[in-house]
Amino acid sequence: MNIKKEESLVYPQGSYSSECNYCGESENGRICFGMTCYQLTVEDYQSLIDIGWRRSGTFLYKPDNPNGCCPQYTIRLEALNFRPSKDNIKTKKKFQNYIAFDEKPNKTKIINEHNQMDEDDNRPSKTTQPSTSTSTTSTSTTSNPTLSKSPTLPNIIYDLNKFIIEILHKFEFASNSFSDINSKKTIENNLKIKINAKKSIKEKGNYSISFGIFNKFKKELEESLISIDQIIDFILNYYSNDKNQFIEQFKLTLGENNHINIIDLKNTDNHITSHNNSNNSNSNSNNKTSKLKNIDPSKVTPKHKFEVTIHKPQCTDEVFNLYCKYQTIIHKETDKKTKSGFSRFLVDTPLIEVPHAEGTDDEESNNDEAKEREDETRYLKTKKFGNIKVPKPGYGSYHQYYRIDGKLVAVGVIDILPLCLSSVYFFYDPDYNFLNLGKYSSLLEIDWVRRCATVEGISQLKYYYMGYYIHTCQKMKYKGKYQPSQLLCSENNVWVEFNKAISKLKDKRYSKFYFENEEQEQEQVETKGKSNEKTKTFYEKDNSLLDSTRFKQGNMYFKYSEITPRFQKMLKDHVIEYINHVGELSKDLIFTLK
Repeated sequence: MNIKKEESLVYPQGSYSSECNYCGESENGRICFGMTCYQLTVEDYQSLIDIGWRRSGTFLYKPDNPNGCCPQYTIRLEALNFRPSKDNIKTKKKFQNYIAFDEKPNKTKIINEHNQMDEDDNRPSKTTQPSTSTSTTSTSTTSNPTLSKSPTLPNIIYDLNKFIIEILHKFEFASNSFSDINSKKTIENNLKIKINAKKSIKEKGNYSISFGIFNKFKKELEESLISIDQIIDFILNYYSNDKNQFIEQFKLTLGENNHINIIDLKNTDNHITSHNNSNNSNSNSNNKTSKLKNIDPSKVTPKHKFEVTIHKPQCTDEVFNLYCKYQTIIHKETDKKTKSGFSRFLVDTPLIEVPHAEGTDDEESNNDEAKEREDETRYLKTKKFGNIKVPKPGYGSYHQYYRIDGKLVAVGVIDILPLCLSSVYFFYDPDYNFLNLGKYSSLLEIDWVRRCATVEGISQLKYYYMGYYIHTCQKMKYKGKYQPSQLLCSENNVWVEFNKAISKLKDKRYSKFYFENEEQEQEQVETKGKSNEKTKTFYEKDNSLLDSTRFKQGNMYFKYSEITPRFQKMLKDHVIEYINHVGELSKDLIFTLK
């Protein structure tokens, strides 16, 4: 059979049922429509996943959510508007501290983190948490002139406050975002000093600075992907390295809830200070950790070398052995793994690659070859999206290798499509479980999408697809922590904001998310999702799709309208079922006949 490079060839298998791996309650509770793909353009696959399809190797399937036991909703993130949650920031910092300082959490902490489901992590992280201690008073250094009369507060503290503001303006984020006069005033009015009671100051010489400023610039911080911890680290490092009068009198240390503690060395009893320092640390390891918190990981020589490279999918011994270890230990699978099985699952792909001029990291092409390919591969001509720029390494299916000190510790299987990076599968070395590599890889992939859309100017490639979201599956909850995300309505194929969508699932196994008018939505509420009004199928909406469905047999191409009535009768029901799952794509995909 002659195959043209730009055509998508599929063979619909029809509906099937199987055991659900999520609830395990039924041997045939999972219901899908499936089809084998011989080859598929990235444009057509983009259109398919936008109506609920997903691939496993060369097999594509679409869950029957209204009738299946555990509805699976396609979930995607708007990467350009990504707001890191507390959990996201914690994951990133933990990984960076390990690479930079070889810092590992203790075993109890690792177990707790893997078992704990914190609902607060669904919300974007708060940039400041003001102290609620009754022994402190919060006030602005510029908005309350009466404060300077306080006998318990040395006037030099104000100078120190101004000095920290100057440091803050040297921070990259601050210099870009706080450059105008009004912003500078906002900094001064929201950088607050908290003062301990007189007795406490006499004994400890202890003050602290509250960064209320970051409430005012919360949006800018979220968009910049810079955490308050990084800014505080910058201030501490800059302060300790600068030589001026403040260094001699005051010591700055990292406090709780995004505060910086100020120790007045001249007014502090040495014995008490020593005692307090010992109380602040329960062990030598805690002392070490406390010191590391004051250091920016990006400004030290890292203890470990971390790198991510991208390759064409392949089943090497190194990759296969890592996969077997992961499936055995993490998923408790006892069956013997084979390279052929692994390849069918995670190497084989129907996607037609559109390579970038520079290729992947495992390709060694000379400059002349790259130059020859550059004009050909720089842009991809599509029917739906026009001429679109090709990112590095290209459009198609790829493996990302994550290495620490040269050792392969994880592999990410991804599809790069016209509008998105789609995460297919991720497996890692269980010995590195403490790093939460699955979560960290998602942050890196989101960052890759953001760079493509902004730095490389591929404006339409701005989404991160995370596969399916199952509302009743606790292991899927983490996907909702990447915001702002959207869920696909299974009946109308419209993207709906995540929180709005899941609000429809209260006390219901399944619900559609999008309604054309308020009357429809109200009826859904009143009938608790059991409305008699059914959404029309693709075929019911447009029965002309039947005649325009494309076929191929051998080297012959034809449409449904061009075949004999006898053959039409044999195919009709099968083709209509196919149309109801692929919609208007039946005019682009080619239904192959054996």
